[in-house]
Amino acid sequence: MGARGLKHLRPSLKARIIPRLSQAIWPFCCLDFGPSPGLPSPFFAMNPKYVLRLESSALTLYRRGCVPSTIFEGLNPFIFLDTFRTRYASGLLGVGYLGYPLRRYTERVGPLKPFSVPFSELFFAFFDHFFCLEAEGPRLEPLSSEGERLGQSSLPSLLEALDSLKGSSVRAGLNPEKVFSGTKKASYLRGVQEILRRIRKGDVYQVNLSLELFAQNVNPEALFGAMTRSYPMPYQAFLRLDPLKSVLVNSPELFLEITPDRQILTAPIKGSMPRSKAAHLDASFADTLQASTKDRAEHLMIVDLMRNDLGRVCGIGSIRVQNLFGHRPFPGIHHLETKISGELPKRLGLFEAIGKAFPGGSITGAPKIMAMRIIEELEPTERSVYTGAIGWVFKDHVRLAMAIRTALCFEGTAVYPVGGGIVADSDPEAEWDETQTKAKPFLQALGFGGDVGLDLA
Repeated sequence: MGARGLKHLRPSLKARIIPRLSQAIWPFCCLDFGPSPGLPSPFFAMNPKYVLRLESSALTLYRRGCVPSTIFEGLNPFIFLDTFRTRYASGLLGVGYLGYPLRRYTERVGPLKPFSVPFSELFFAFFDHFFCLEAEGPRLEPLSSEGERLGQSSLPSLLEALDSLKGSSVRAGLNPEKVFSGTKKASYLRGVQEILRRIRKGDVYQVNLSLELFAQNVNPEALFGAMTRSYPMPYQAFLRLDPLKSVLVNSPELFLEITPDRQILTAPIKGSMPRSKAAHLDASFADTLQASTKDRAEHLMIVDLMRNDLGRVCGIGSIRVQNLFGHRPFPGIHHLETKISGELPKRLGLFEAIGKAFPGGSITGAPKIMAMRIIEELEPTERSVYTGAIGWVFKDHVRLAMAIRTALCFEGTAVYPVGGGIVADSDPEAEWDETQTKAKPFLQALGFGGDVGLDLA
């Protein structure tokens, strides 16, 4: 958990409590996105008052203790989220994700492709109580009288689960035979070459191309614990959507944050270099990244794109760029990161503003619409949750991470997409190698060392 988690608790406690609760009560979520006023980190929540799911253009509302009902078909889900929160959930804690397929509500792009695993395009749960962990035990944070009653009734089982964890160890629960890719190397290289052709033609400047890794016989709770222990990132989320589906996020990148005083912030990441255990080599790699013409050009394109996206919603003259080409070291990888901020007018709803910048430019390319169309042509399946956004909304404060370093677990199968930005001077083999670097956290979390068991040729 490091500096982001609760230092006075055993580092593995978060990973060990999740299996005890998520399998018994769902939807269940645990997020560690860093603290904010009124919302400690990490926190976990279960038994929501409302759940919203969007599937095949139909949004369904699930009320606690009631029969689910379909609300609308075809309405912009970003606008609806603002309306729903205002009328029914303004004082509740919302946790969920906005899947990449929601791009069709924000830009003119093609129809959806088949999904490799069946996940909702949008999932948001609204809780009237949640829990945070302190040195003396769990603390209930009720947001309504009903939430306090339900939270108090949950405390005995929660305390029992915590007591049973004292002195225990985390069991791996992982036994995958191998990891394989839905896209073979030759096909990926052809995709890179096609993007380079489109760049030379003048259609586009950059495209983010991804592939999906699959592992079978995977326990999602154990995988999440292994991912966040080995490569802890600033934005960690575990969402158990139902008994068969879980979303696991260990993301380094902030997509958007909107504060109660209407400040909006994004921190795109683009450009990467592997870490080294040898200090002198690690420093050399960081210097090489910051001096790389290719990585700086790739990064600057996305900074300009995100400045333009924020400019669509922010007040005139309020956009600020800070720490351009900043070096951001993470476990296993170096990145370049720039912070961009602006002021959001009061006339815009929170999710309406988010929709104007969705999906994030760092995971599409530039120009964004053309990049998304090329992605649709070259990637065999729909991206689903991956490269969408995941996080929370609470008291007019939103914090959403980019849904990268993300695993989707369904009936024992884990899907973990990886990708990178292709620009004019990209080398296809080097781009392939970058996908291998980004796959290592997933492989090592599963118990594979390096490329052992990886079938990508």
